[in-house]
Amino acid sequence: MPHRLRAIEIAEGALLADVAIVLQLIAVYLPIGGEALRVLIPTAFAIIVLRRGFYVGLISLAVAIFVIGIMTGLHFMSVTLLECGAGLFLGLAMRLRMRAVPIVLLGTTAAAILTCALIAFLGLITGFPVAAVILQLRATLAAGLAIAGLVAHAVGLGAAWQAHLPALRHLAALALTYWWALWVAGIWVILLPVVIVVAAVTTFLVRMLGYDVRPFPSGLIARVGRRVRRVLLRQAVRRGLTRKVRALA
Repeated sequence: MPHRLRAIEIAEGALLADVAIVLQLIAVYLPIGGEALRVLIPTAFAIIVLRRGFYVGLISLAVAIFVIGIMTGLHFMSVTLLECGAGLFLGLAMRLRMRAVPIVLLGTTAAAILTCALIAFLGLITGFPVAAVILQLRATLAAGLAIAGLVAHAVGLGAAWQAHLPALRHLAALALTYWWALWVAGIWVILLPVVIVVAAVTTFLVRMLGYDVRPFPSGLIARVGRRVRRVLLRQAVRRGLTRKVRALA
């Protein structure tokens, strides 16, 4: 809740915001390896929320975005908003002791909506023609259907292709009509593994610093991860990869 900030809240919020700003500047200007530091930025804001609350985190976020905007420009302001906003969300989720699945679903959905809003805003202020994108999509779908029809006739599946062509054209028309929904869904799918990695790294670092937060992944995601590791290990043993690694060592 909004309240009069105390000196210690201002000091800690400013300090951790400065850490995020320095990491962002290193990521922007360091030629090699700087991008890896971006995954550390949400940790600073998660700690702000854990120590001083969500309101102090919002004030620190505003300061960080302003400084980054002055020093780097509009593009990196939007990147900073996404990264620091992820830290605020994860810090709040840690305070509420949310489970892994709600964190992933809510985090991915919020990140997808915010990303789409930022892209639309940047396109609006830069004058990017949305109609040109729709025309390009229509041309791409038409070309794809034509190429698929040629391939189907070449391999002897022309009759089956002609039977299913009306349904495919209907799906293509739906895709063009609701292109914005496909756009949001595509961004959601792309951001899903990113959110999982950021949440895992942030939770690991916060726990390493001594904060009592729920581990991530946990529950269903942890069980799926353990099954995947067991399957991969079983395949590695079956193919003899473990003996090869030992021989190389």
